Amino acid sequence: MKKTISILLVICMALSVCACSGGGSDDPQKGSDRESYSPDYGELYYEANGVKFGIMDYADEVMEKLPEPSGSFENESCAYQGKDTVYYYDGFELTVHKLDGDDRIIGVKLTDDTVQTPQGLLIGMSETDCASVIDGLGGEKTGATVYTVKSGSTALIVGIGSDATVSSIEFAVDNKFKFKIALRHLAVPRGDFLHQISLNFDIFSGLTKQVNNDKINHSQRGKTNGAKNDIAGDAGAILGRKKE
Repeated sequence: MKKTISILLVICMALSVCACSGGGSDDPQKGSDRESYSPDYGELYYEANGVKFGIMDYADEVMEKLPEPSGSFENESCAYQGKDTVYYYDGFELTVHKLDGDDRIIGVKLTDDTVQTPQGLLIGMSETDCASVIDGLGGEKTGATVYTVKSGSTALIVGIGSDATVSSIEFAVDNKFKFKIALRHLAVPRGDFLHQISLNFDIFSGLTKQVNNDKINHSQRGKTNGAKNDIAGDAGAILGRKKE
């Protein structure tokens, strides 16, 4: 019990630290500062119509240089709160999400074999050729049919089909970077620090109450089982006396 409470206290303290540090960050994506922004995807970028772009780039700056998309649709985001917008272009899709007030690119997905990535990946290429490219980029096979390369904000994910050829290619936000964004959005302004502490205390109290309830329920189950054993013992004794 004491060990569980200690763990819960550590969790609440961690949340408080996140809240306290909400005012200063070394995150280059923080604060929508376009002037200080620099791409964090290294060589993991895509290129279309002579325009290079990648994960977390400002969508409006990229899209104004591209042809008009053939269409678009919105859906609930799997990674963030709110909706993603997917734009259709020849050979690829561009997924955009609003972060810190600006539309940012969070996904680029190839849709057919008419285009290839600057790294040399193409839908329909053999798994052997794909593995060679991935190895050259410092990536690895991360599943039975998946190859992954990571750099900064970006994960380049390549899927292999049942015919041993590349079936999907996607540039996505790396999970570690998603977690970094999620932590930042948990933070509150410094002026709300006491309020955050209060919220954390409420969370801790609720979790502690749940632990106590579980302990009580466990104890009650133990008493019930003990009573059942006593009844069974009494019944056995009575039956024994009858046999005599």
